[in-house]
Amino acid sequence: MYKFDKNHQLGLADFNQPMGLKMNPENRWVKKAEKIPWEAIEEKYAALFPGKKGMPAKTLRTALGSLLIQKQLQFSDRELVEEIRENPYFQYFIGLPGYQDTIPFVPSLLVEFRKRLTAEVLEEIDLCDDLSKQLATIRTLVEQQQYMYENKVHSVPDRIVSISQPYIRPIARGKAKAPVEFGAKLDRSIDENGIARLERLSFDAYNESDVFITAVENYKSRTGHYPERVLVDQIYRNRTNRAFCSEHGIRISGPALGRPKKDNKVDKKQEYIDNNDRIEVERAFSLAKRRYGLGLITAKLDTTTKSSIALSIIAMNVNLLTVVSFAQILVSLFSRNKLMHCTVKYMKNKSYKDLAIC
Repeated sequence: MYKFDKNHQLGLADFNQPMGLKMNPENRWVKKAEKIPWEAIEEKYAALFPGKKGMPAKTLRTALGSLLIQKQLQFSDRELVEEIRENPYFQYFIGLPGYQDTIPFVPSLLVEFRKRLTAEVLEEIDLCDDLSKQLATIRTLVEQQQYMYENKVHSVPDRIVSISQPYIRPIARGKAKAPVEFGAKLDRSIDENGIARLERLSFDAYNESDVFITAVENYKSRTGHYPERVLVDQIYRNRTNRAFCSEHGIRISGPALGRPKKDNKVDKKQEYIDNNDRIEVERAFSLAKRRYGLGLITAKLDTTTKSSIALSIIAMNVNLLTVVSFAQILVSLFSRNKLMHCTVKYMKNKSYKDLAIC
């Protein structure tokens, strides 16, 4: 016989805690209990007890919860019963109404639990959406690996390299230290005031040069005009981007494409200035990684990962604006200090309307 109460679902607030102990809602066993749909599972479990006579059977939560604890911590049947008696978190996990300093059942009853919860019964239980998603990811992973093996290839579209983060893609970088990297790929622009903006953020590989025109047009939409110069790496200096800059009167940093002409005159001073300003851009990128968390993203979901990256950029911008404002206050207090006045003037009003893309 099985007594099933549809309206009863034990939460931590309903659990009668031992005197002097305040149980932590962030405990792993409390969190695990929240992830398991006990009521939905119990409806299937109750069908195993059609009779209405005899002693009521232990609840599904007691049976399944006990076996899950045993499986994870590798207790023997006798050890498990004693551990549950001593641990209020275990007692909460298996659905007891409150803490009790007695064994919840005799060890031999675990044999009956295992007999009732057969593989066929457990296969019908959908523990949670996360587990279903993981199983779907594993199936896709197996299909991809089988395809590469049978076709003798080493790549496949949207290749999965992480079961917990299936949106992560391998990105070939060609670096000696790390030829292949995993994680988000982003393009960032920095204007003449030092303000950084995300121009593109993706977990899939893409050609950075495709971001160039969009970034320049975004600059125009913000300021009403195109930048006088754009500081970029070599990968952005293709014919399409150079033609775009020539059409709109924008000077792009770096040498022209092809072999240098014999009578080609290079402005060494301008090249030196561009290189120095470009170093400042790279320094800002390094700063975002070291001080603002861009180099260590611990989020697991694709949405939270993107949010974390955007917050790193915003935090760096806020800090920059704070520093500039503080410098302006100092100038107002010490206006006779010519050196400080010149420093702030340089920070605020550079001679170029710049855009750097990296």
